Amino acid sequence: MPPPKQHGSVDISRTQRAAVITLHVVAGFTFDQINRSLGIAKSTCIGIVRRAQDATGNSDIIKLLDYCNKENNRKVAGRDLTQYAPFLSASILIQDAAKWFPRETWSEAVRNHTPFASISRRTIDKICRQHPYLYRDRHLTRVNEVHKPPLSNELRELRVDYARWCLF
Repeated sequence: MPPPKQHGSVDISRTQRAAVITLHVVAGFTFDQINRSLGIAKSTCIGIVRRAQDATGNSDIIKLLDYCNKENNRKVAGRDLTQYAPFLSASILIQDAAKWFPRETWSEAVRNHTPFASISRRTIDKICRQHPYLYRDRHLTRVNEVHKPPLSNELRELRVDYARWCLF
């Protein structure tokens, strides 16, 4: 397992973002003090406060915390944050599941038959449509099979009898 990130973009919960904003704006903590007290990197704390101030246009604590609550966070929504590049084993597994289970939608096939249940439907569609595949010369397309009974003379007579019954 790689060591945790010490700076830059890391996954910070809404509660931690609210704590950083509150400590900086209300209590007047410096970013070094916030780093020591919360264990969040200094550059991350600076980014949280600056993003909130740029979005709201001022340093009002109510507006900053409201922005922090509205900020989109895919981790809180239960979505996977992993990047899926072409030719990786995860991408190939997702495409294989979509190919091997044609009676299910792509997202159902991936969720039911692979360990990638938390991937969003949009990401699954993007992988299936746009990622190249080693053993296939074209991308996956969704094709629904037509289930029509064979047209036989007996079936034709049955349809004619049914139509007559409906009319009379």
